[in-house]
Amino acid sequence: MVSRQVWLQVALVALTIGCPAPPPPTPAPRPVATPTPQLSAPFERGPWRVTSLSGPERPLLDHAGGRPEKLPLRLGSADGDSRIREIAITRDGTLVATASKDGLRLWRAQDGAMLAHLQLTSVLREANAHRLVLAFTPDGNTLLAAGHCALWRFDLRGTEPLAALPFQPTSPPSDQAPCHDELLGLAIAPEGDLAAMTSDRALLRRFLLTTAEELPPVQLADPAPWGFSFLEPAVVGPGGLVAHAYAGRAIILARDATTPKLRIDLGVAHLLDLRFVPGPDPQLVLLTEEDLVRVDVARGSIAATRPFPGQWALGRLLDDGHHLWVVRNDELRPYATDTLTPIAPLISGVSEISKLLTLSDGYFTREAEPSGSVELLALPSPR
Repeated sequence: MVSRQVWLQVALVALTIGCPAPPPPTPAPRPVATPTPQLSAPFERGPWRVTSLSGPERPLLDHAGGRPEKLPLRLGSADGDSRIREIAITRDGTLVATASKDGLRLWRAQDGAMLAHLQLTSVLREANAHRLVLAFTPDGNTLLAAGHCALWRFDLRGTEPLAALPFQPTSPPSDQAPCHDELLGLAIAPEGDLAAMTSDRALLRRFLLTTAEELPPVQLADPAPWGFSFLEPAVVGPGGLVAHAYAGRAIILARDATTPKLRIDLGVAHLLDLRFVPGPDPQLVLLTEEDLVRVDVARGSIAATRPFPGQWALGRLLDDGHHLWVVRNDELRPYATDTLTPIAPLISGVSEISKLLTLSDGYFTREAEPSGSVELLALPSPR
C-alpha cells in the first residue's frame, strides 16, 4: 500500500516538424594534406599543457592494460590543488579520469599508474576554469571534459596523447558576455554520438560528437532571484533523448528539439535525481523525496511507482550498464528496473552528495580517507 497519495500527471506534447527540403549541398573543397607535427612532452595544446605522459609515440589506450589486479586501489592525493573533485571511469573499468584544481589526470585502473597529467594554462586558471566535469564515451575511446562554457574532446586512440579538440562555437569570456557558468554535469548518449551539459543557470547545451557541431541551446527553467537550488544535471538516453529535472518537474526533449516532448509533473517539492535505464524502450526513472517513479517515454505514461517509508533529504541514481542503483542514507543498492524493487547486495559507507561515487561494469569508486583521494573497489554482482 502506498503511504501517501502522490499526484502524478504526465502531459505529452506533440512535436511538429515542418522544414522545407534543404538545397543540395555544395561540394566541400578537398583538404590540403599537412604533415603531422612531431610532439614531445611537455607541449602546449590549446588551453592545456601536458606535463607528464606515458609516451607520445603510442596511443594511451595501448597502456590501458586489463582490469584491476588488486583491490581496493587508491588514486590521487588529498594535498592542496591535487585534491580530486570530479571523476569518470570507463564502462569496462580499465581507465579512470580525475579533475583537480591543477588539471586533469588519466589513470590505469589495472595498477593505479598515472598515464597523463594535463595542467590548465594560466588563461583558464584566471577564469576559474578548474571546475571540470568529465565523461567517457561508452566505448572508452574518448574522454570529454567540460568547463568554462566549453567542451574538450580527448581522443585516447591517437598518437598525440590527449589531444584536445575544442568544439565551436564557444564564445570567449568578456565583460559584456561573461562565461562563468558552473557546470552541474556532463552526460553522453548510449550510442556515443551526443553529449549534453547543464549549467547552474539552467542552460542546456548539446553537442554532436560525430560532426563537432553544437545544437541550439535550451533555457530549461525561468531565471529566479533565489537561483536554481533544485536544479539537477541533464541525462541523455537512447536516440539522443535528453531529460532534465527542476524542483518537482521533469521534461524530456527529442534529440535536436528545443521544446519538450514530454512534461512530467510529480506534485512534489523536490525531485532528487533522474536516469534513463537499460531496456528495449526508453524508460526514465525519477527519484523524489519519497518515491521511485518509472516513466514509459514512448507511451507518455507512468509505468511503475514505489513508495519509500519516511522522507529522503538526499539521494542519487546510478547505473552500471545493467542495473539501476539507488544511493540513500549512505547506502548503495541495486533495484530491478521493471518493478523498482530492491535486490541484493547492499553497500554501506558511501555518500549521496559525493561527486566521486561512480559505477562501471563490476567496479565503483568512492571518496577515500583522507578526503580528496579516491579508491576503486569491486562492485558486487546483483542477484
